[in-house]
Amino acid sequence: MIEPINDFEREVIKFCEDLAEMLITKNRLYGDSFRSLRKDAAKELGNPRIPLWLHMKEKLSRYMENKADETEDVAKDGAGYWILEALCSRFDDAKL
Repeated sequence: MIEPINDFEREVIKFCEDLAEMLITKNRLYGDSFRSLRKDAAKELGNPRIPLWLHMKEKLSRYMENKADETEDVAKDGAGYWILEALCSRFDDAKL
């Protein structure tokens, strides 16, 4: 792992570690639902990326309208969906 050289880089590492923990926790809690939605969208609609588009549209709308509740970090959720999409693309798309 790269060694941080300043406070900003330490915060980047902490943010990413927190994001990884959030993704794993939510994925377990929701039963790998994003991955399942991608598979369903590929089969029924011909495009596995539709769930990402829908989730990001909703997150961006809430972010722009400042409708996020106090406990939700909309930016972190959005980043999480992009990470899930990248990983699902790597692991699943060849099988779809």
